[in-house]
Amino acid sequence: MKCMLCEEDFEKDELMTSQAKFSLDDGREKIIDIYLCPDCLVETATTKGAKLKKKFKSDAFKEQLKEWGII
Repeated sequence: MKCMLCEEDFEKDELMTSQAKFSLDDGREKIIDIYLCPDCLVETATTKGAKLKKKFKSDAFKEQLKEWGII
């Protein structure tokens, strides 16, 4: 399974699960589960999610979430 931020492969039990608010294209918001490696989890906590928020806005990430069946 991949870390949703750095996209490196990890065993599922190595990833930390968290939740984040994601804005859909139609303006609705949905709470989604996100999977982060320990390093990315610490980075997200210390920067208040700056990289994660930027990534959430990318069209490629939205397509990836659709492929995974998350949105």
